Amino acid sequence: MISELSHYAGDRLFIVVGPEEEDRLQFQRLCESELWRSIEAVQAGRVHLLTTDWLYGDPISLEGQLAELPAVMQQ
Repeated sequence: MISELSHYAGDRLFIVVGPEEEDRLQFQRLCESELWRSIEAVQAGRVHLLTTDWLYGDPISLEGQLAELPAVMQQ
């Protein structure tokens, strides 16, 4: 539930937005909500958008994610 997001949000948020138009629209609606804007990481600009490639958990994907993480953190 979106209403519970602020209870789990940390110093940084890593958000996976799917490739479909509905995914992007849903994320845009979230970004326009008062709840989203009240989250500390959002206010500080520490939100990182990721592709669905980050959802894979096999060893090769995890190695790639680990290698890519420093670049993501610089965004």
